[in-house]
Amino acid sequence: MSLIKQIPIPKARETDKKAIEKLVQKCLDAKGVGVEEWEAEIDDIVAHLYGLTEDEMKIIRGE
Repeated sequence: MSLIKQIPIPKARETDKKAIEKLVQKCLDAKGVGVEEWEAEIDDIVAHLYGLTEDEMKIIRGE
């Protein structure tokens, strides 16, 4: 079995995909300057897709 098949990749709803696309485009348009808030929003959407709890997100953020 391929190792890549073992990686859990969640199915994203179309609304989540569009939200991520818009946020990524904002980051690209800003050329990476002042994008921390948008990156955090992307992180939150992805964490939700993986079913992470708020406590798990705090660990990831180093809080």
